[in-house]
Amino acid sequence: MIHLSHCGYNTHNANYDVIDRPNGSGDYLFLYFIAPMKVTLNHHTTLTKPNACILYSPNARQYYGNVEIFYNSFLHFEVEEEYLSQFHIPTNTIFYPKHYTAINQYIQQILNQSITKDPLYELAIHSLLTELLITVSRDINVPHHKGVTSENILDVMKSVRIQILTNYSKDWTLPEMANLANLSVSRFHYYYKYYFHTSPKADLLETRLNQVQFLLTDQTISIKEAARLTGFEDMPHFTRLFRSKTGMTPTEYRLEFLSTEGFHKA
Repeated sequence: MIHLSHCGYNTHNANYDVIDRPNGSGDYLFLYFIAPMKVTLNHHTTLTKPNACILYSPNARQYYGNVEIFYNSFLHFEVEEEYLSQFHIPTNTIFYPKHYTAINQYIQQILNQSITKDPLYELAIHSLLTELLITVSRDINVPHHKGVTSENILDVMKSVRIQILTNYSKDWTLPEMANLANLSVSRFHYYYKYYFHTSPKADLLETRLNQVQFLLTDQTISIKEAARLTGFEDMPHFTRLFRSKTGMTPTEYRLEFLSTEGFHKA
């Protein structure tokens, strides 16, 4: 659970103000610099561009000040290191997320929740802060390859994935999938595994098996037809795959469902 300590949205300090916490603030500090700022890290001062961010760890020195106007949003929060580590966001490092407007909107919503304290506001703050961290993580943890920009590759891969998985009965080949993204097979396979943590073929198979399980709950559809509708033409091969996933044959699965459904109706 992420616990908010203090936050501010679009705040202005006095011009030429400097924040200096030699031993940190004792909690994590996420800063979104709307205007350029001077930040000192490891005795080196950097002039940031607008829309820079930094995540300070609890005991790291915080030393930063404005160039012309002091204009930023911020979040002080406490969280278990194990939970935070899954986002792979570097601490005490300046970075520039693409969706900085969305990040600042999250901070505004978090501030609103902390003020109104509506029912379950602490859970709402946890959820909003998690979404903010996910947005940052997705923005900064992207692969870079010649010929493809990080700004559009994820959108392309999401679109292709939707097209493949909504047409799961089609006998897709890897070259056909890769062609949708205008990528080579090897690069397409790499991006797919990077973003979706599974291979294209495994993702398609999982979708087919999930869909055929649903179809098998309908007694009006034969097992062979359910298999055909989800892209399985070879029945022995389908049965082996289905048993591997569920521990049952398609016939056993249908009978199990019908007996369970009968029990619930009784």
